[in-house]
Amino acid sequence: MKRIIEAILIFFAQVLVLNHLDFSAYIHPQIFIAIILVLPPYLNKSLQIGIAFILGLIMDLFLSTPGIHASCCTTLALARFAFINRFEMEEIIANKTQLSVSNLGLGKFLLITGILVPFYHLMVFGLESIGALHFVTYLLTVLVSSLLALVIILLLQFLFHSN
Repeated sequence: MKRIIEAILIFFAQVLVLNHLDFSAYIHPQIFIAIILVLPPYLNKSLQIGIAFILGLIMDLFLSTPGIHASCCTTLALARFAFINRFEMEEIIANKTQLSVSNLGLGKFLLITGILVPFYHLMVFGLESIGALHFVTYLLTVLVSSLLALVIILLLQFLFHSN
């Protein structure tokens, strides 16, 4: 129940606060993807993909982006499976725990999120700017938004999962 409330709070923070703040033209952090990143790996893979798709679809409804977030969230969930397999997380799967800083350790959590968060931002901003892509602006937006999202996700991890 605690994890569901945490996910709802993160989602509403994204929808009600971060989507409406005008930091600059280059800063658009997507922290709601933390919900996908920390899904318990013992859940059925089809269920995880379904959750990611629905979460992206709901975000698309709020932002009027036709399927961009749904496709990117689904791809993120699939990429996450590769990391779970790569980092040998059998103990976390066997113990039925969530992927978090307290369970993985800061180094492994940072490595996983440090790759997947920019990956997501690359996809989203690339799809949003198809046809009008200015490469330097695109890379700057991805870099700055990813860094801010990583910082916020880490702060949320320490807030919700501090031991």
